[in-house]
Amino acid sequence: MGYNSGMKNNRNTLVLGLTLVMVGGMGPCALAQTDDAGEDGLNSPNEREISYTLDVYGRVAFETDLGDGPSDVGVQRIGTAFTVGVPIEENMTLILSPSFEYSHYDFDKATGLIAGTADPFEDLTSSSMTARLEVKQDDTWGWFVGAMVISSLESGADFGDSLTAGAGAGVSYQINDRSSIGFGVGMRTRLEDDVIVYPVIYGRHEFNDQWALTSSGSAATGGGMALVYDYSETLAFALSGTWEFREYRLDDGGALPDGVMTDQRIPVGLGVRWKAEPNLTINAEVGVFAWQEFQIDNSSGDEISDDNPDATAYVSFGVSYKF
Repeated sequence: MGYNSGMKNNRNTLVLGLTLVMVGGMGPCALAQTDDAGEDGLNSPNEREISYTLDVYGRVAFETDLGDGPSDVGVQRIGTAFTVGVPIEENMTLILSPSFEYSHYDFDKATGLIAGTADPFEDLTSSSMTARLEVKQDDTWGWFVGAMVISSLESGADFGDSLTAGAGAGVSYQINDRSSIGFGVGMRTRLEDDVIVYPVIYGRHEFNDQWALTSSGSAATGGGMALVYDYSETLAFALSGTWEFREYRLDDGGALPDGVMTDQRIPVGLGVRWKAEPNLTINAEVGVFAWQEFQIDNSSGDEISDDNPDATAYVSFGVSYKF
């Protein structure tokens, strides 16, 4: 694939994925992101005490074939986020959320991504800091404004060259007791690419006391939709589809010094959430990555290669504790 067409396809996919995204959220399990939807959001402000939430998650994507011959890859991730909700006024809350994610890519005979190596990269990390101000204007309208800074890099890469940033703002509208919707606009810088501006759409509709359709995802990695079934007060299930986007600065002493690796994928999964205690939630998910793409660019932003691994299964877990 040539440079121009490759970058165009990558950019169109990025816009599509970021268009439908939750204002906040963390972790790969859709139920982790939709748990108690609205309790801490614009349409139902936090308790006036400072709130703390610790999230820990992990996911294993099983080994699958790459598209460039007898080569394969498996991916394992583990991450955490700590979210603090700080009441400022009766209808205003400042939400701060640092997060960290470690990813291990296990390649075998992957000679087609970066020339001269069968193991193009292995251990990658991503750290982010998100700040968001949420205001409940009245019983119907609310608004938010937020910003984030992300560092994503391979071990040995320069920290300063791994930084990207984003910002967004929008409004929410409570249609009725069961439905809410929000619209906004966001922007994000890229590693060796232009700033991208995209619309933000999110919402929730409860069909009845048990079924709901809600947006899900993370401002840092992408968004999607989840159909949630509340079986009981402590047990729920979800069918979700999400788009994920990650990019990393590669080792400045590696096979492609200061290059950029972009990882995009669409997981479709079935998840379960168990509220073990009032403050403790445990969730798990099984599913398949219906589409995946790796793109490798050099330090000037020129495309070196891209690959679409075959669909593969995954399992994920998560634990959330509210202090």
